[in-house]
Amino acid sequence: MDKRIWICTAVAMAVVLTGCGGGHPKAGATSGKSATGRSSAATAPAVPVADPPVRFDTRRAVELPAEARQSGYTTSYGALPVLLDDRTAVSVADGVMYGVDILTGRQVWKTGPRKKLFSRSSDTRATVVMLQGRRTALAAFMTEVPGQGTTPSGAAIELIGVDLASGKNVLNDDLPLPQDSAPWGNPVSVVGVDATTAVLNWSGGGTVVADLAAHKVRWIRRGFDAIGLDGGVIAGQTGDLLHYRLLGLRATDQRQEWVSKEYEVPTFEAEPAGPGLYSLHHSTGSVRDRSSTVLHDIKTGKPRKHLGLEYRWHCVSDGAETLLCNGADGGIVGLDAGTLDTLWRLPSDGRLAPKVTAFWHGAVYGTTPNGPVVLDARSGKDREVRPGAAPRVVSRYGGLVVGPEGAWMVYSTAP
Repeated sequence: MDKRIWICTAVAMAVVLTGCGGGHPKAGATSGKSATGRSSAATAPAVPVADPPVRFDTRRAVELPAEARQSGYTTSYGALPVLLDDRTAVSVADGVMYGVDILTGRQVWKTGPRKKLFSRSSDTRATVVMLQGRRTALAAFMTEVPGQGTTPSGAAIELIGVDLASGKNVLNDDLPLPQDSAPWGNPVSVVGVDATTAVLNWSGGGTVVADLAAHKVRWIRRGFDAIGLDGGVIAGQTGDLLHYRLLGLRATDQRQEWVSKEYEVPTFEAEPAGPGLYSLHHSTGSVRDRSSTVLHDIKTGKPRKHLGLEYRWHCVSDGAETLLCNGADGGIVGLDAGTLDTLWRLPSDGRLAPKVTAFWHGAVYGTTPNGPVVLDARSGKDREVRPGAAPRVVSRYGGLVVGPEGAWMVYSTAP
């Protein structure tokens, strides 16, 4: 049953700043509040919310600012470089992290690194984590450290966190990299965070582990690509073009907790698959190779679920009780997040598998030749056959779709 309520909210309108798409703001997020700290807008009328929403009001779309949208981003499932946290859309574009109110389309805060960027890669994106009891938007940027005298220039990762409740910066950590740590211009991403640790994956460079309490680099591991963090253990892969191995390293000191066998295959893909899990797919490329995807435990490295299906499968969590796995052949499978038991799969019994666009809090959003549809994540049954839209990202307040010419449009939740 939909958890539908009506709430009254205060809209934090942004003060429109000139040139908000260019330059780099100084440390500290720029918010839309007045000097007194009060919102610059009157109280908004009541708006419908649902957790999860299954119908969207398509009579009016709110377009998010173009400057908050990356150029050249991929539109494949799960890859849209924006997230929704209640009524705030968080994105990174041109070296700036933005917070935008999805009901008004107004920027409510923005922030960016204090130093010059090495690269404005479109691969940079934000994530939402809990830091000291606060929901925090976190992003990492590769920045340049200027040389001085006989000291050559270098690089540092700047880790920035914004408290989503206040729009204020709560984290600005400079994490210097060794002088021989090229390629400096490559993007860096946040892989996992716990109370004391942030794990950053530096494309082409390795893994950087930051101590959040000491605000410094704890250790760096070259040639190790982190996948996930759970129970103080970091899972990641190492190897060359034909030889791969998975490792579990202790976040505190790099001590090896587990190691997989060596895989001598041309195709090897390991990626996060929900809380505490990573998925592993490998193939020799032979037509006789009936390879599949296996879900493993991050903390122990042990296999937990063999999907028993051909092709590569990409699995994600709905943030509640269910995992959804998408196959390269277009099939989808629902799994219980705790036991990993198979709940349902499509296509089956004459029913079509929708092309999935989003998965959130017990709802699967997608499209079939009949139009948009919402499935129940626990049963796989049709939950709403006339949702109005097939959103790419979802919150209680609405769903984001990609409009004409790549515009990000938000349809609010319908009553």
